[in-house]
Amino acid sequence: MIQNIKKGLMIMDLKTILEKENHSVDTSLLGCDFHITAERNIYNAIRNKYKKLAIAAREKFEKMDGELSDISDLLENAPNAFVVAIEDAVLEVLQDMISVDIYTVDKDAVVEMAFDGKYFDEFSEAFNVFNSKANEIIQEVDDEAYARQIRKESRPRWQSATIGGNMIDAWSNQLNTVGMNLIEGAAYAAFNALGNAFTRNWADGELKKLFKSKHLRQDMIDGVYYSCFNLHYLLMNIVKKNSAIYIGGTVSRQDAQKAKAMFNNFVSLNLNEEKRAKFINYIFQLDPYEREYYKIFIEKFGDERKEFESFSDYSGMNSYEIKNEILVDFVKEHLGETEEDAYNCKREMETLSVKIGLDHMLIAQAYAIISKQLEELDLLYRTVDDIVFETREEADLAKEELAKIQEIMNTIVAPTRESTLSYESDLCEKLDKIKKFKTAVKDKYIEKNEKYLADFDKKFRGENFFSSGMTREEAGNEKALKYVKTLPLDSYEKLDEARKLLIAYLPEVGITIEQATLANEYFDRCEASLNTVDGVQFNTREEANYGRQELREISYIMKDVVPPTTESLLPYEKDLLEKKSKLQPFKTDIKNKYIATINQYLEKFDMLFMQTGMFKRAETREAAAQEKALKFVKSIAHYTCSYADVDRATTELEAFLPEIGINLAQAFAATQYIQSQEDRLNTVDGVVFTTREECALAKYEFSEIQKIMSMVVAPTSESLLDYEQKLLLYKAYLAKFQTTVKNKYLGIIQKYLLNFDEKFRRVSLIKTCSTREEAAKERALKFVKSKTYNILEDVETARNELIALLPYLGITINQATEAFAFLTNTENRINGMSTGSKFGNFMSKFKK
Repeated sequence: MIQNIKKGLMIMDLKTILEKENHSVDTSLLGCDFHITAERNIYNAIRNKYKKLAIAAREKFEKMDGELSDISDLLENAPNAFVVAIEDAVLEVLQDMISVDIYTVDKDAVVEMAFDGKYFDEFSEAFNVFNSKANEIIQEVDDEAYARQIRKESRPRWQSATIGGNMIDAWSNQLNTVGMNLIEGAAYAAFNALGNAFTRNWADGELKKLFKSKHLRQDMIDGVYYSCFNLHYLLMNIVKKNSAIYIGGTVSRQDAQKAKAMFNNFVSLNLNEEKRAKFINYIFQLDPYEREYYKIFIEKFGDERKEFESFSDYSGMNSYEIKNEILVDFVKEHLGETEEDAYNCKREMETLSVKIGLDHMLIAQAYAIISKQLEELDLLYRTVDDIVFETREEADLAKEELAKIQEIMNTIVAPTRESTLSYESDLCEKLDKIKKFKTAVKDKYIEKNEKYLADFDKKFRGENFFSSGMTREEAGNEKALKYVKTLPLDSYEKLDEARKLLIAYLPEVGITIEQATLANEYFDRCEASLNTVDGVQFNTREEANYGRQELREISYIMKDVVPPTTESLLPYEKDLLEKKSKLQPFKTDIKNKYIATINQYLEKFDMLFMQTGMFKRAETREAAAQEKALKFVKSIAHYTCSYADVDRATTELEAFLPEIGINLAQAFAATQYIQSQEDRLNTVDGVVFTTREECALAKYEFSEIQKIMSMVVAPTSESLLDYEQKLLLYKAYLAKFQTTVKNKYLGIIQKYLLNFDEKFRRVSLIKTCSTREEAAKERALKFVKSKTYNILEDVETARNELIALLPYLGITINQATEAFAFLTNTENRINGMSTGSKFGNFMSKFKK
């Protein structure tokens, strides 16, 4: 059923497809029923039609691409070639629209929609890679003539492109109108760059490499195919917008994603045959247009019954290409490196072709790969050291000789400027051995060794591009000097040994000891150098050895001598003077340098000792010593020091003073500083104590005082007599402490007591009672008046609370008559009893 549907698609217009293909198709795949809807069948026919148009467009463009001569030619003509290539497909879109009675969309509108949308993005992006890369290269060159040459306006060679009678210029105008920028490439760009003859040569090379880039050219060719194929989407969009015809059957993005997810899962699952068939059927129901699915399924399960082949051809996938690709991939993976591997690969490939349902006559590509491998292996066998022999027998003999020649050559290296006459002699002997071999494999090595001999002579004589060199005798003299310079000559014994080694070496460079003048002069200089001890030159080896003995003794004396620093003290100076006196008895002039060094150090020590700051210098050593003593104790007993630091500073100062030349009385500033730190440590809460013991007691008492004072708060207008009693108790506690640190806090409590008395007697903002009793009565009356009375229980509660309050006010029940009278009157009022006039109550106070 599927095979019959494939026929005659290229001659059917859209109307014919809609009429003839508007039916479903029922077939089977892997033993399972497979239903193709009428909508999918119609879409499949349209898709296959435009796929063939796209293939034809790609072939046409590929042919024209092969005619391009350089990058400038490509940039100017590739867009025109694209127009020519897709022309038939665009005209087919117009024909299909007319076949379904769409006349309101003209040719120009179709062209504009095609370029204005994303239909041609694949070709545009591939072409613009050349555009941008060429621009980058050309912008590196500052040469107007060169730029004009690259952007020359040659006439497009494909002038026959027409769209319903319009020339290709109409396409160019259309491209510019929709902003496609295909024609506007590097060949028409404005060039503003830097360069010279060197950069022009570089740019030419880079542009040639860009033009020859196979993968970029192929991307552009493939872009033609995909852009042309996209025209069937344009057709369906036009039909949808301009008619009542609905073309379904396309693969939605969701279906494609589901199919991809199922395919990924399927590859990693191990399903039985029945479930596998259902899985594959469902994948193809969702998306039958993914080429990868057919390749993997055929590769994995074979296609002897050609079910996948029929289904893929129906969907436009070209099963022949897919199966050929499977075989080619197999051959590339299993071809191996030997002839046996190639023959095994051929047999296995033929077995695989049967499994995937491809006839032997149709697998020429895979056969070609294997044949080429066999030819290359035979050629490789007959090739020995880059020489191709006529027969394998000749090659076998050449291989035997090559092994022997290489064994000789492994002992031969190219000559260097250090090579001597023994190298030349040895090379000539080995060259004679190589010349005795029979096959042509020897020729390269004979030539190589003869070149080595010529190079040796040039290198030995120093001949190069700038110089004709020297005679061999002159060269021998130079080489003899170079040789002795490599020998150790740091002792008389080694110098004598070097003279003997030179005599043994001279035959290597072809001269006598008398001719080795440069080496002999060098030995004389070395002798003079060995007779020089610490800068003092002696006439004989004996005198020099005596000088070395003195130098060892002087060095021992001087071994601890270092330059003075700002930390150096009087013992340093004393030590220098002692060492100076020890140097005086030596006889040679070697001692003078070290005596001068000590004098220099002594002078510098005096300057550094007197320097007490970066820009400050003391007048006398005593003043400098006093400053050093002060800095010394400050470094031990710093600002936040402890008693231990103070004690250490005191002890170490006494030991330090002799090193700076003063006594304790003279170190007044240092001792004063230590006393100030002692006073700081003996200070408790602002009070300075004379002894550490007294200070320790004060610190203990201070901590206890702080505990007591943490409970002391300032009086408020609400404070009562219990507050005063607590303050008096705290005062009594504080009075028991011994040290004067308590005094400040006794004063605070006394101030709070006075404040309390005043606040207790103040009963309002404007009234202060003269006595505490009067104030207490007012507070009692104010307390009962602040309550709310609705029932007798309220009065009774207030009376009890008043009785409890009176001790804190300092009065008795008899003294609080007004407060109790207010409660009695309130009680009578609640009981309904008259309490008399307010004036009567007021006057009754004066009757008592």
